[in-house]
Amino acid sequence: MIKLQARNINEWGISEFRARYPLMSIVEQNGDGLLIHGPLKFRARSDGCEEIADSYQIRVEVPADFPRRLPQAFEIGGRIPDDFHKNQKKDLCLGAPIRLIMELGKEPTLVGFVERLLIPFLYNHAYFEKHGRLPLGELAHGGPGLVDEYKRLFRVQTAEACVAMLRLLGMNKRIANKKPCACGSGRRLGRCHNRRLNPLRKLQFRSYFNEQARMLEEQLKRKR
Repeated sequence: MIKLQARNINEWGISEFRARYPLMSIVEQNGDGLLIHGPLKFRARSDGCEEIADSYQIRVEVPADFPRRLPQAFEIGGRIPDDFHKNQKKDLCLGAPIRLIMELGKEPTLVGFVERLLIPFLYNHAYFEKHGRLPLGELAHGGPGLVDEYKRLFRVQTAEACVAMLRLLGMNKRIANKKPCACGSGRRLGRCHNRRLNPLRKLQFRSYFNEQARMLEEQLKRKR
């Protein structure tokens, strides 16, 4: 039985998750979040592509501070190879972290995580198995993939500008708005990309963005 506080049960939508995915088990991890595992059955489609019904053996580790921190999802049936969009710890690489928190912010529950982030990944793999290609084309891996995501998100042209935008997100808002915008326009952030960054500030702590900037810088250094 789940021993989490009633507030977490309601906010995380555990009852809704159980009703929608009854084959998956939920176990509390000694007050340190949840472990969800079992067959995840789904029916999904991508824009302009066929509908696919499938099932994967999945383990999801949900941290105690969810949805501030994203769960890690693992495919445990041996079906998805390690070279198919997995991170170093073999968890599924669902996308750039900031894009994921933005998408989860629209529905910050367990069902939201599964249906907005996890099932689209599984659909892509099932489609790849069937057709030998991804429905929307291949995506870059690792650092280059993150940079591409950040460029689209921030609407900037260089990897260095992506790091600078993350650093601005890691600052106090009033201080950041007086700094030059990282896009290179010559204007202050408060008169340029401020409206693009503000929604992100509501989703995470400043320390999170500083950590993302540090990680991206390290990846770019390794690339050189």
